[in-house]
Parts: sequence; structure tokens; C-alpha cells
Amino acid sequence: MLGKLRAVLSTTDREPLTGRVEVDETLIGRVKRGKPGRCAAGKTLVAGTVEITDNGWGRARMAVIPDASATSLRAFITANIIPAA
Repeated sequence: MLGKLRAVLSTTDREPLTGRVEVDETLIGRVKRGKPGRCAAGKTLVAGTVEITDNGWGRARMAVIPDASATSLRAFITANIIPAA
């Protein structure tokens, strides 16, 4: 799985994603004591998007985002996906 993820996160093809695209965000990091959930200490919020092709995954993009607000997600989407996708 990790090898496939590395392949679709190529750094050479940075054109915006096209076609059918899925977007999601997640927290990455180990659990630390303190607040649970979205406010958990020591976690990093990451947004990701991937093209869905007839053969499965296409190209993908990931980035750390400051928060899960519509403004932050919209900025990530605008930077990585063409409007017609």
C-alpha cells in the first residue's frame, strides 16, 4: 500500500488533478494525553485528494492544512484540482 501511495504522489507531475476526484482530511500522529478528537495535541491535520480512474487510483496530492474550515479546504482544493473536475 505504501509503495502505491508513493507512486501516485509523484513530485514530477504537478499539474492540477482532473476528472473524477475525491477529497478528504485526516489527523495524523500518535495519541497524546489531553484533548481527544479533532483538538488532540500532537496531531497534524492533512488534506488529501486522488483522481479516480477506470483502473483505480490516479495521481494524488496531500498537504498539511491549518484547520478543517471551509476556507482552508477550499484553498487546498483550488491549488490542486481544476474547476471542471
